[in-house]
Amino acid sequence: MNNLEQFKEAAPAYVPGLVVLFDLADTKRRNCHLGHNVVDKDIDEFDRLIQSSVGASGLAKRVRGASWLAMYRLESLQSINELLGSFHRKQEMNVGWRSTGERNGATKVTEKIVPATIIRATRCLYSAVITPKSLNGLIDKLFEECYGFSPDMPIELGNVVNVERNFWSCVTSYPPETPFCPFCQRSDFEWEDGDASVYSGSGTCKNCSAYVDIKGVEL
Repeated sequence: MNNLEQFKEAAPAYVPGLVVLFDLADTKRRNCHLGHNVVDKDIDEFDRLIQSSVGASGLAKRVRGASWLAMYRLESLQSINELLGSFHRKQEMNVGWRSTGERNGATKVTEKIVPATIIRATRCLYSAVITPKSLNGLIDKLFEECYGFSPDMPIELGNVVNVERNFWSCVTSYPPETPFCPFCQRSDFEWEDGDASVYSGSGTCKNCSAYVDIKGVEL
């Protein structure tokens, strides 16, 4: 039985109450900039905080990579807000990209870096549960709707249709320039390699045939 199934099995004992989905926002981007060890520590810290938040009267379980389900008492919105606030962090750093080009034995490097703030925050979607038979359907709906709204504020499931869906990034700013070839300043490449990082890729410039390697920079 996985963690989600365990939660669904245990949760009816806490009804009536609030079923709450917490999702650490933009963890993939945090991982790209800060590394998986930092995100692993984020996950461990949130797990400790949520267990303390629900206390003996509630239930909380990590059910996916960076997502938790919890059962709170109906009157527990203040506790949920306090949990979101205690996890929230801001970190000042410089972010950007470095483009290293090689052509005919020559090497050239271009770098663009800007100051930014990287934010640690959590999306939160909840619903009141009055009868156990409605619980599984509500849990499924929470997962379906937990996207595209700003973190750090508990949103009631019935009101999420009125919330403007938008792109939220844990990094406040990036260089306005798209990474380009250091030799000809063009950005049209025949890519050979890359990963899921914000700035990551290598390939041949279609304009001047330089081989270009692009990496993210965090200072």
